[in-house]
Amino acid sequence: MLMVDGKWLVGMVRRLRPVGAVCLVLAVLPSVSMAAGGRTHTTGIEPADVPISEGQPDAKIDGTAFSITGFTYTYTRPHPDLPPVETFDDIIVQLVRLSSGYVARKNEGTPVRLGDLGADGPVTLYQSAITACEFAIVDWFESQSIIGVFITPNPDAIDAPAQGPWEDFRDGTTTFPLDIYTAKVARVRTIASGERVKTEQRLDSPVHARIRLHSPLRPYAGEGARRDLLRLEPLNIYAYRLSRHPGRRVDVAVADASDPDNPDTLGDAEVQYLVQELKPWTAYFQLTNTGTRETGEWRERFGFVHNQLLGFDDIFTIDYITSEFRDSNAVIGSYDVPLVADNSLRLKVNAGWNEYNATDVGLQDEQFDGESSFIGPEIRGTVFQRDDFFVDAYAGFQYQNIEVTNVGVANGRGNEQIFVSTIGLRAERQRAAYSFNADVGVGFSINGLTGASRAELERLGRLNPDKEWVMLKWGSEFSFYLDPLGAADPSTTALVHEIALRFSGQYSFNNRMIPNFESVGGGLYSARGYPESVVAGDNGIFGGIEYRVHIPRAFPVNANPPEVFGRPFRFQPDEPGGRPDWDLVLKAFVDAGRVTNARALGFENNESLLSTGLGAEIVIANNVSFRTDWGVVLDETGADTPDAVTVGSQRWHFVLTVLY
Repeated sequence: MLMVDGKWLVGMVRRLRPVGAVCLVLAVLPSVSMAAGGRTHTTGIEPADVPISEGQPDAKIDGTAFSITGFTYTYTRPHPDLPPVETFDDIIVQLVRLSSGYVARKNEGTPVRLGDLGADGPVTLYQSAITACEFAIVDWFESQSIIGVFITPNPDAIDAPAQGPWEDFRDGTTTFPLDIYTAKVARVRTIASGERVKTEQRLDSPVHARIRLHSPLRPYAGEGARRDLLRLEPLNIYAYRLSRHPGRRVDVAVADASDPDNPDTLGDAEVQYLVQELKPWTAYFQLTNTGTRETGEWRERFGFVHNQLLGFDDIFTIDYITSEFRDSNAVIGSYDVPLVADNSLRLKVNAGWNEYNATDVGLQDEQFDGESSFIGPEIRGTVFQRDDFFVDAYAGFQYQNIEVTNVGVANGRGNEQIFVSTIGLRAERQRAAYSFNADVGVGFSINGLTGASRAELERLGRLNPDKEWVMLKWGSEFSFYLDPLGAADPSTTALVHEIALRFSGQYSFNNRMIPNFESVGGGLYSARGYPESVVAGDNGIFGGIEYRVHIPRAFPVNANPPEVFGRPFRFQPDEPGGRPDWDLVLKAFVDAGRVTNARALGFENNESLLSTGLGAEIVIANNVSFRTDWGVVLDETGADTPDAVTVGSQRWHFVLTVLY
């Protein structure tokens, strides 16, 4: 709380961000009580036109009556970023007009412009009406993203105790003076929690020096632009951006930084960044049956991610994927670094190598083995942000070397270099009750830089490919919970029933692609029930809908969870709307897709995919998860071929993941 003129102000904690990196901001409220708060509106009527209501003032609620010819406003702490006081004349307040003057009543009244009160001669405002005017001004400041504002009558003219009637000392002055106290940032601190920072280093940890240094609000050092006015929007934007970093959530709190022995510090505020972080690195192993029959159905993946490799929000990843360490191997890595302090502009470099055969790229009737390597950068920047909704633009290129050996074909070896540029947009919003992400991009080849020829490209595994091409790719996922819909308090509703939608694809603009850039369908991540990579084509479109039930979240609340291995383990929610430390998800789904070929040759077929099925997934403490999906084919592919997948065919898909 803050103290102004010997009166403690009541602090109100307002939840600014519903999920994710929730910001908590201390908004300062006037110390006087009121029956109705003021609200800002777009229009108001002349005071003389306000209808007179029946009734009399209530001395306990409405307090003292004051005759005024308008308000005067004084900033007790002038600041260049504060709006001119003349702006307040256009603020609208809800007042009730009685025969003896104006009062404020909850959910009642007529909108009146502040600048019109007393403009045509003295009007009588009771204490409750003046307080409503103060609240209307505070509301207006909040609409301008200025928080921590406190308004009170000038103490030399009006004695305004927190309780009881006010006393008038104006000595014949007819205007009513209001003093406006605004908060300024005097300190910026970080308070750490989680696994990254040791307990003894959690206050102003050195690893969070960048967060403090680049805070959009900071104390004024006497030179340069001032950034010390306590404003909500910059804090909100900054916290949301910091919270996009994997494994980190940032909250913001504002606390009193004044010194009771120094009146000049009254209204000083301390901005606290509450930084909660997981362990910065993760090693994991994953086992799936997402391979093909020819290269081995079981795939093993070993991965390592470090979200703070050098400590400045740089991300390093590396994965090794294999099929029993022999038939199919791949190594993929990336390094992602921020180019500006708030992470709104980043550079990522991707590189990798893999070996494959025709079935891995969806060509069931072809026989060739391939090997490719690639490297390329991508730069991305936030072009739009509203709270936790982000739109990023990205651009990049990739240099790829592809080598193919066509089995049983004379002079069947092909080797070519491909240069592809990509531009696009990504959007995302992650909240507890729903999540959304989408990506749409255009890729185009610039193979003139590498000297690629059509004849050499044809040796990469497909007849009549285009030397230069343009391709549109997109992907989106949207999931939401049904439980909060219509709930009286969605924040405490158990999130049990979930709907998940996905939609993805590519369009080649009638260009024929080499196998590495074709759209591949079938399997766990496109159409469950079909074998992996069962079809391929230049164009593809895929979608799915899934209904999920999170069983443990429906259990009764248990505020005292038992201990497992010396630590509390929540088998049940520990509060309304809380989440247990494990999950069992049961689901039902429908998947669909279609793959087509541009300028199709006689042996190339367009194929449709349709399947349905059931699944289950168990997750324990975010360290171990096991997922299985059972799919049943509803639309045949590869008719009249040895690799036909008939209606009624079934397939189990498995994914086991272990993280440390």
